[in-house]
Amino acid sequence: MGVDTRRNTDLIEHNAALKAKDVNIVGGGTGGGVVTQGTVPWIIRGERSTAGTPAGFTISTAAVLVAASNASRKAILMVNFGSSNIYIGHTNAVTTSGATAGLKLVANGSYQDSGDGLYTGDLYAIGDAVSAIQNLSASERT
Repeated sequence: MGVDTRRNTDLIEHNAALKAKDVNIVGGGTGGGVVTQGTVPWIIRGERSTAGTPAGFTISTAAVLVAASNASRKAILMVNFGSSNIYIGHTNAVTTSGATAGLKLVANGSYQDSGDGLYTGDLYAIGDAVSAIQNLSASERT
């Protein structure tokens, strides 16, 4: 049995032909646009977002709102700069243990969420130790 090199040669010639054609971009901006190569249109969806300014929080043993509900939220990042655990939850009833325990963010850990299924409601944080310093940074993209 021999190797069929014709298929690879056809693919190489096809790719070279695609590179040689003009590519036109119509539209653009934050909504995306249409790219055409020859007569074939490709739809490009824009995913640009605005970077949020990180906000600092002092998380102690009482729940603190760290990100207010935002239907335009595209991504969120939280970083625990403290030396104790922080728990993230959807309500101010979030606790450090039991059925209402939040997502555990360990010391020097981070949490990031984006894409499909991104939670856009309120986010609260509570710590498992008393803190007197800013120990959580939160930033969202909209």
